[in-house]
Order: sequence, then C-alpha cells, then structure tokens
Amino acid sequence: MILLTVLGSLTFTACGGDDPDPVNPEVTLSVTPTDISLMATQGASASFTVSATHTWVISCDADWINLSSKSGNGNSSVTVTALGDNKSAIERSTTIIVTSGDKTQTVTVKQLPMYQNAVINFTNIYTMCNSAAFDIEYSDKVASFKYGFLSAEANGWSDTRIAEALEGMTTRYPRNDRQSIKAAVGNVLEELSPNTDYYLCALAYDENGQRGPVTKVKFVTSAHSASRPSVSVIYNAFTSSYWDWKLVKGVHASNYYTLGYSTNDLDDFVNLLATPDALIARTILDEIAKGNDNPVEADQVSYRIPRNTSDQYCYCAAFAKNSNGKWSCQLDKNIMDLSYSASPVLMKNVFDDRIKALKDKRMDYNEVVEKIKENFRR
Repeated sequence: MILLTVLGSLTFTACGGDDPDPVNPEVTLSVTPTDISLMATQGASASFTVSATHTWVISCDADWINLSSKSGNGNSSVTVTALGDNKSAIERSTTIIVTSGDKTQTVTVKQLPMYQNAVINFTNIYTMCNSAAFDIEYSDKVASFKYGFLSAEANGWSDTRIAEALEGMTTRYPRNDRQSIKAAVGNVLEELSPNTDYYLCALAYDENGQRGPVTKVKFVTSAHSASRPSVSVIYNAFTSSYWDWKLVKGVHASNYYTLGYSTNDLDDFVNLLATPDALIARTILDEIAKGNDNPVEADQVSYRIPRNTSDQYCYCAAFAKNSNGKWSCQLDKNIMDLSYSASPVLMKNVFDDRIKALKDKRMDYNEVVEKIKENFRR
C-alpha cells in the first residue's frame, strides 16, 4: 500500500514537469508595426496590432493623439489619430507603451511637420479704400493653392473652419516657375468697403494633394476722407496718333502721377480695367521709389497718350499726393472705348463676360504689372 502511494506520487510529479499549466499559460506580447508616421494635418491616422495571450493596457502621455482603445484582451487593432495639425518646422514624436503581465512593447508615433509640406505666405500688402494688393510666396513643395479673403467675422474662426471655407472654393491655382506672384482683391472683382477689417486666407497643396497649414493675414482698407488728394480724369478728344485727356487737380492735391495705356487688344484692356486700384497704385509707388518719377504739379493739364491708328481702347488713371505726403485712397481713372460707341450692348456683354471669367479664375498680375511699369508717365 505504501509502495503504490509513492509510485503514484512519483508518476504525478513527472507529468507535472513536462506539461504547461492549462490554467496560467505563459504571457506573450508583440506589436506590429513598432513605428508609425502620421501626416501633418489633423485627423491623420494609422493603426498597429497588439497580439497577446493575456489582457493588456496602453499608456501614453502625448496630448496630440487619440487611441481607439487603451486596453484589451488577446489580439486587437489600435488606431492612432492626430488631434491637431503639427504647426511647426520639426517632426514631433511620442512613445506608446503596451503592457501585459511582465511583458512590455513600445510603438513610436511621429507626425510630420506642416512646413515640410506646402506653405504659402502673403507679403508686401498695400491697401486702398476699395482694394488690396499683395505678393503670394510659396515653398518648393507647393504644387497648387487656393486663396481668398474673408470678412472680420473670420477673426474667431479656427484653422479647420477656414480650411473648409477655402476648400469649398472651386478654383485651385497651379504654381508657376516663379517663387511668388503678384495678386490683388477688390474693385470690380470683389466688393471691399472702406475702413474695414478683412483677412487674406490661403491653403497650399503638394503634388500628392496633401495640404499645408492655413495662412491668415489681417488687412484694413483705407478710410474715405474729405482731405484726401484727388485728380479728375476727363476725356477730351482723340486723333490717329494720340488720345487727349484733361487732368484737373483736386483742392487737396499737391501733385500727381499718371498712367496711360492705349491698345487694340481687348484682353489686355479688360485685364487692366479689372486690375484693382491698390495694385496699380503700389506699382506706381515702387517706380517712384526707384527714382522713375515725374510728378505733375499744374492745376490743370492736357495729357496726351500715344495712339496707333488701329487702337480702339484707352485707359487713363491718376494717383495724387497732398502736401503732407498722404496719397489718394483710390485711383482717379477713366476709359475710352471706340468699339463701345459702335455697339454698346454687344461690348457691355463682352466686358461683363470677361470680368466674370476673371472673378471665376483670378489673374496672375505679374504681366499686368509689367505693362503698368512700361506706361507709367515718367
């Protein structure tokens, strides 16, 4: 009886040493992948898989990501989502720690910087009471962009809301070979009010369609003032070789500068007509700063613009300054269109159609600026 008991005990001990404990299996834990890269924008996401034989928990102290789950049992997929844009020039990263029993695995999460992607900026902003001119500069990553202006209520808007407003616009402008373009808003293309806050906003995209950070810059249009200088531009006559205009200086103007343009190209004429005052004025000021100035000081003067016999269109504008150095809050200008007098209804329709096309697809004003420089009266 004693012998049987010992043998039974020996037999039981031998079996226990060879077989795993069915009640408490060995803890195993693995994660894949162990490195995750998120795009720069809010909402970017990626997943990793937890494989475990027991329950597991996740810890992470980063406040810029969200985890779809922080605990589980067995195998499961966990999604990591960026809670905001990485608005910096450097990559940010954090470590996710997965623990099961005495086992630990880590997942490194990185979010790319916005400035590695497409970036756009507004520079050299010049405003008048009815328009604003500016340069658009962009990084090498930019393949296309959208821009527009928003009213003062956009001051409290989040970047996400502004991005939604910009992405709702139909036109996306491709970048060109230059690192910047000249642009403007106001006048016939948009209605801007004097002495009012506005925000220039832009969104750029790289070649993969990934957007960069929202750009928002405030500008304030000039106020109307009775003391602002002005010049009256009055059409007088034309011959086969010139257009004759009469310029009458306003009471507050000490001198003024003129711009005259004669052409038979309707596209050129409408483009200049649609160019906001602020861009024309800023171009004139740039020329004056270079010493290319010949101001008119007489109270009244006849201004003759050279004309080819075939030219049908003429544009004349003046930009005045008072004795205190203040400039006109808008251009004084006038046009002459010989074809309009022959068929006014037809020409009005042509003008309206072309102006609408410019509204739908904003111009790159670089070529227009060169024409202004060529025809600025020196």
